[in-house]
Amino acid sequence: MQGIAQLLNHTSFLEQWLHSMNVAIAVIEQNNDLYTYTYMNEEMRKSFGECIGKTIEAVHTKEEVGVLARSLKLAGSGEGFSRAERVTVQSIPSTNSYILEWKKESVENNYKSMVEESPNSIIVHDCHNHLIYANHSGVELLGANHLSELLGRDVSTFIQNEPRVDIRNRLNKVLGGEPGSVLLERTIKRIDGRSIEIEMSGSRVEFNGAPAVQTLCRNISERRRKQSRLEEMAYYDQLTQVSNRRYFFNQLQVELEEVDENESILSLLFIDLDNFKDINDQYGHQVGDDVLVIFTKRVKQMLRDTDTFSRLGGDEFVVLLTNLQSSSDPEQVAERMIERVTQPIVIDEKELHISVSIGISIYPDHGTTREGLLTKADQALYEAKNNGRKCVEVYKHV
Repeated sequence: MQGIAQLLNHTSFLEQWLHSMNVAIAVIEQNNDLYTYTYMNEEMRKSFGECIGKTIEAVHTKEEVGVLARSLKLAGSGEGFSRAERVTVQSIPSTNSYILEWKKESVENNYKSMVEESPNSIIVHDCHNHLIYANHSGVELLGANHLSELLGRDVSTFIQNEPRVDIRNRLNKVLGGEPGSVLLERTIKRIDGRSIEIEMSGSRVEFNGAPAVQTLCRNISERRRKQSRLEEMAYYDQLTQVSNRRYFFNQLQVELEEVDENESILSLLFIDLDNFKDINDQYGHQVGDDVLVIFTKRVKQMLRDTDTFSRLGGDEFVVLLTNLQSSSDPEQVAERMIERVTQPIVIDEKELHISVSIGISIYPDHGTTREGLLTKADQALYEAKNNGRKCVEVYKHV
């Protein structure tokens, strides 16, 4: 005999009729002590999700499983029928299958129970983008104490840095049936004024008999902070808080790709602290570290926001100057830098004196690649050291 689930799935008229019913209907097949779903109509799918092939334990709460198991046993004991507070069970003659009809009130309560207990923040809005529901986690996410503080608000007003017309268009597409499950990361401003980072995805649902959009949200602010910290550690020197070698080479490549379009001059200043080893040997590495921190602060104070200042390692630093109008500009900057950093440094009531030597290379006169420009600046620095230190040398063609 053909199984009832197969009959339901292959008899188009009966299938369409069951799918159109505003009642959650399903078929369960018994195999020893296991009860497995073999058919469900659309209302059942909306209420419980995809059930076919799953046992009742995998679909329902413990309380529901208890009610359902008792009803199934009663229906299979010879009565052929069982009615409980939430579900009606009818055995199918000459089969080991049962038809279930869940009461609408039970289905709605099941949905609300699952949503309220969900660790995700769930927010529902209507076709006018007005918030009509949020679970407890969603209320907290939006900075409210009670759902009543949020009802009726335009959900697009929470999202920052995105035109409202784009937000509404995206939400309307979801309402129109287009897939909306793509994860988006956005900044939202809560009703308490605090901004947080969230991850969200939306889908079309029926809410109180009308089409709506259900959005699942997660607060990812802490994850973003950790990512930012990791990026900072990857690209910045932890002692001096200036960018490191890796960041410098990346930025230099970017600037080289754009310099011709800007029709401007680009230059490298290769900087080395003179006799820095003597400070470490005489006063210790802690004082040496303090000197490096003070030195970098002085240099940063005299540079523009568009300039890049990086520590290559040890007492070697490099400055990338961009958007220069004259090839004489780098040398003038370097001379002012020497004057600024040679001012006395006081640490633990000790007055220390430092100086720097600087080698300069200029694009495109001295090179057009990262390696070429840095090599030429290094050669110019070598000349500055040989010329008595505390001076500036521009690369000269041999």
